[in-house]
Amino acid sequence: MLERFCANCRRSIEFARCTGDSSLYNPGQSRAIELCEPCFLEEEAAIDEAGTNNLPERLARYRRNLSAGVAP
Repeated sequence: MLERFCANCRRSIEFARCTGDSSLYNPGQSRAIELCEPCFLEEEAAIDEAGTNNLPERLARYRRNLSAGVAP
């Protein structure tokens, strides 16, 4: 079984009570990108500040982190 972790900070969210799915524009993605609550709120603020949910640099970071796995 794979451990659940935040795609932004890479911390385990296996037993987290509050998480959120990324709202970033992510074409071709079949499953949601899961974030811990603080990172979800940070993303929402970034979307509000930019005025768009198309934030390719942030999405690229999420993809790199998902490939790297949970932080040690």
